[in-house]
Amino acid sequence: MKFNLTGSWDFNSKKLPSETELDSFFDSIVTGPVPRDTGFFPSVLKYDYQNTENRYRSGKYPVFNGEKDSWIVPSLRELPSGVTLSTSLHNLIQADNYNEGHDVEMRKVPALGLTLPADVIKKIECASTNSCLSNQITIKNFKDLYNVKYKIENFIKEFIAHETSTIKKGLIDGNYINQNSHQDLLEKIEKIREVLPIEPIYIVAEEPLLNYLKVHSVFPGELERNVWLVQDNYSSYGHRESNAFTNYKSAIFSTEQMSGGHEFEFHYKLERGNRQWKIYTAIIAKLAMDIPQDPLQSKDGKLTLDDNHPRWDRLF
Repeated sequence: MKFNLTGSWDFNSKKLPSETELDSFFDSIVTGPVPRDTGFFPSVLKYDYQNTENRYRSGKYPVFNGEKDSWIVPSLRELPSGVTLSTSLHNLIQADNYNEGHDVEMRKVPALGLTLPADVIKKIECASTNSCLSNQITIKNFKDLYNVKYKIENFIKEFIAHETSTIKKGLIDGNYINQNSHQDLLEKIEKIREVLPIEPIYIVAEEPLLNYLKVHSVFPGELERNVWLVQDNYSSYGHRESNAFTNYKSAIFSTEQMSGGHEFEFHYKLERGNRQWKIYTAIIAKLAMDIPQDPLQSKDGKLTLDDNHPRWDRLF
C-alpha cells in the first residue's frame, strides 16, 4: 500500500480543496498487493555488504526491524485459498494457538464514519490498533490535507513493524530460534537445499554471531552461496520474548517454508461545511501468516513442502 500522487500537489496552499481534488487525492492511495520481488527479503539479495560508507546508520548487514517499505508478506509463499485474513492482534494461523476471536478494545467511530456500511463499521470497531486507522479531521486548506497524508503513511509504517513482529513471533513459536553451532547451520543448509535447491536461505542473528560467520563466508554477506546473513534488531519488538536472539542464537529458514498474505481496505467520507471539509478516513489492514514448526530442530528432521505450494499448481 502506498500513495501514488501524480501532477503538482501543493500542500502549502491555503486554498480549500474541491471535492474533485479530494477524490483525486484519495484515489492516489494504492491498496493492491505488493509485488513478490519487493520488500525486505528480496532487498537482502541486493544489499551491498561491502560498501557501508556514506550510509545513514551504516551497518554491515541488512537489519530485520520493520523499517518503511520493508514488507515481509510478499516474499512468503501464497496462503492456501479459503484462508481468512485477520484484523485481530494475533495474526498467526497455527492450529494450536491461533485465535481469531480474542478480545480487542472496541473503537469509537465518529458520526461521519457511521454513515459507512454496517459491515465496514463493525470491522473498524473490532480491529486491533495495529490493523486499523480510524480518523476524522477538519480540512480548511491543502496544508491540512498533508496531515491526512502523514497519518496514513505513518500507519503504513507501523503496520509494517507489526508485520515484522508477527513473523518473529512465528519464528519463536515455530522453534526456529536456537543456539546453533557453525556445523548445525551447515547441516541445516544442506537439508533445506535438498528440497529448495535454488531458493534464498536466510540466517537471522545478532551482530556478534554474524561477525563470526562473516569470517567463514564464501562471499560478502553469504555464509554459503545464496545463504544470506541478516541482523536482528530486537529493540523494535514489543513482546516479552524480544531478546530471543541473545546468547548467540540464530534462526535459519527459507521464506518458501512459510505462507502469508495481507490486504488493505480504504474507506473515506466527505462532509462540506462553511469554508471547510470534515473528512473521515479508515484503513483496515488484514494480515495472516502460517509459520509451521521447524522440522530441522530434530537431528533426523527433514524439510517437506505441502501440496499447496503455488508453483506446483502450475507444474502439475
